Amino acid sequence: MAQDKKGFILYADQKSLFYKLPNDKAGELIKHIFSFVNDENPTTDDLLIEIAFEPIKQQLKRDLKKFESAKKQRSEAGKRSAELRKEQRKATPVETVERKVTKSTVNDNVNVNVKVNDNVNDNVILLEKETKQIVFPFQSENFIQQWQIWKQYKKEQHKFTYKSEASEQAALTQLQKMATNRELKAIKIIHHTMANGWKGFVEPKIDPRKETQEAFQSVKDKINFDFSDGKLSFER
Repeated sequence: MAQDKKGFILYADQKSLFYKLPNDKAGELIKHIFSFVNDENPTTDDLLIEIAFEPIKQQLKRDLKKFESAKKQRSEAGKRSAELRKEQRKATPVETVERKVTKSTVNDNVNVNVKVNDNVNDNVILLEKETKQIVFPFQSENFIQQWQIWKQYKKEQHKFTYKSEASEQAALTQLQKMATNRELKAIKIIHHTMANGWKGFVEPKIDPRKETQEAFQSVKDKINFDFSDGKLSFER
């Protein structure tokens, strides 16, 4: 019998064979079968036992082949599973991101289309995990990309990462207040801080008159003034 095979099958339709034998011969046949499946290579001079045993022996051999085939298939399946786990452990960060983005969708509050390929830049990847609970004060794609660059800067230059969505949200709120709710000013604060290698947000010193002009220009860019009829009117 094959290694690790601890049992064998006698079929119900073999009952008639045993019942046609005298009890003593039926007992000898059972002993002969057990001797065979335990690899004892039994022999007999009893023609009746030999004839009765032959069909049972052939069935036992067929069952053994089925067992060996099933064992081989299980072994191959186990090897394939092990190889798959090994490949998953070796997966690059980009490959991992690609699988996550494929299964997820970006939060409706963030108006950004995410496209991942083999050459994607980690600085502009927006994962569901990162955007699910985060509400950005400015919804443009440019600001969100600048924020990802800021986080990468903090990680590489200061070994710092936000420990939770709450801490990251608090940093965004702080930046929004410093920028007096103006997107361009918020981006300038990020760039000014990174350019000087600082860890926390630092607002660049700006001439108040220049700041007022920039604020007016920002509003002007969003509104079309019309003085053609001598009256002030505007159109968004």
